[in-house]
Amino acid sequence: MRFAPILRALAIGVVGAALVARVAFDRDADGVWRWDDCDDGRSAVHPGAPDVPRNGEDEDCDGRDSQRGTNVVLLTIDTLRPRNLHVYGYRRETSPVIDQLAADGALFEHAYSTSSWTLPSLASLMTSKHPIEHGTVTGRVGLPDHLVTITHVLRAAGYDTAAWTQSAYPLYRLGFGREFQVTEKPAGAQIPDVVKWLHQHTERPFFLWVHLAEPHTPYLPTKRFEAHFTRKRANANKDLARWWNADECVRFYETEPKDTDLRLTFYDETIRESDFKIGEILGAIDELGMRDRTVVALTADHGEEFFEHRGCDHGQTLYDEVLHIPLLMRHPPTIEPGVRVEEQVRLLDVAPTILDLITLPAHPDFVGRSLRAHTEGRGHDLPVIGGYMSNAEPAIVFRKHGLKYIYSPRRSALRTRHASRPTEELYDVEADPLERRDLAPKGHPRLEQLRAKAKKWSTRQPFNPAPQVNYDKTTVQRLKALGYLGDDPVK
Repeated sequence: MRFAPILRALAIGVVGAALVARVAFDRDADGVWRWDDCDDGRSAVHPGAPDVPRNGEDEDCDGRDSQRGTNVVLLTIDTLRPRNLHVYGYRRETSPVIDQLAADGALFEHAYSTSSWTLPSLASLMTSKHPIEHGTVTGRVGLPDHLVTITHVLRAAGYDTAAWTQSAYPLYRLGFGREFQVTEKPAGAQIPDVVKWLHQHTERPFFLWVHLAEPHTPYLPTKRFEAHFTRKRANANKDLARWWNADECVRFYETEPKDTDLRLTFYDETIRESDFKIGEILGAIDELGMRDRTVVALTADHGEEFFEHRGCDHGQTLYDEVLHIPLLMRHPPTIEPGVRVEEQVRLLDVAPTILDLITLPAHPDFVGRSLRAHTEGRGHDLPVIGGYMSNAEPAIVFRKHGLKYIYSPRRSALRTRHASRPTEELYDVEADPLERRDLAPKGHPRLEQLRAKAKKWSTRQPFNPAPQVNYDKTTVQRLKALGYLGDDPVK
């Protein structure tokens, strides 16, 4: 029994030491010691604590406030190339609204699409997959039913969903309308309806996709924007504003430089019109007090050619005038204003980034990566893999480590299309951003590796067989008038 006092004293000492330790290392008594607790003065703040969305507090110590329930607005503009946007350095003020969006958020200087025409590009945007993976690579197939899209993910998270689209292709029939509760068209003529929908959806989180197509041929702005940059009117010069086939393109550019300059001006006016409509949507978001709780992402499916490589339109080659796309994102709680991201990123990174910004987990089916680190100065170049022409040629493009490799087995994606010429081109896009000096004929240490990889990709069948879609006669005629659904132009 003579040991009892000693044991009692030891027990008291241990308890006392524990109390001292708790005071010293867990002042708020939440069970987490100070070096693991981001705020040891409040017991409601510690790793694993419930993080109340958008209250300005980081209750779970993950480095940011939860943004769950944040709205998402995805704005896509068909055929919009960044080199014709003022904020990307263009001489004309084509994009005051987009310029302001860049000032309020992040602009990605080197974003690239996975293809040079609409269907595979939008499929990559929605599914965060390469064309070979989603399988929507020809003009007569839709989006495979079983593929997960960002719309699926947001619907499952309790979001209201709506889409307004303006496109030559019937996008909803092709599967792009799945999981949208509201699907309307054409977007360009119904911006007041979009604004009205926003006014009716201020209480629950929503996902709104608006796809505009003013910059697509024919370049015919409405009366309000016609003659914005020139006295001549597009509607009085429809032969210059319409789609040109390959022969017409060469003839006009080689013999009628004033006409080709005017054609580019009409294109700029259509950009100005889309920019204005984007402004109406963003203005409604601000008017409704939803700016801080809405992620806005603006991008394009592809660009457009104006004879940079002796071609017009899009979907015919894989040069940067058709693959380089604008990408801007705004979300005041997580993206600092005026950020310019120089690293190379992809269209298929948009969906994962949106999910990251609203603190939803990345979907395992998505192959893209979140670009949030890029907006914080912690990003790095991401490799671009793409291809597939609108004539269904399985051409392949790789863009990595400052090199760009194009493989076109039928030569339709290449500047030199003669049968005796090689089926590949290689460019050092850091030293030669306009892709003028083909390095392939002289050889390159990486050429064989790139060639073997491209041949392997070009001969693979898409992972996901896409459903065949039959168009009515009117749709076929409309698409062919815009240069789609045609045969391979290279014989």
